[in-house]
Amino acid sequence: MQVQSVNNQYNPKFGTTISSETIKRANQACIKRGRLAKRQGLTLAEYDALHREDFIHKIGNKTYDFYAIAEEIISKLHRKAK
Repeated sequence: MQVQSVNNQYNPKFGTTISSETIKRANQACIKRGRLAKRQGLTLAEYDALHREDFIHKIGNKTYDFYAIAEEIISKLHRKAK
């Protein structure tokens, strides 16, 4: 799984611009998690589910669960595709 450049025509506005550097770092994080999962004999999805706390970040006074946000976006995309 890799993060690709954002096409504003099809993606919702999140109130921020995603730089190519951010995309690079996200891809590197995916690769690293994939390697860690492989070492433990897990798929990336299994590894991510076991390490959900890695996806929870506090920004300012709000807490975001990026795993849940990603799951919601993916489910909406699958519903649109049908």
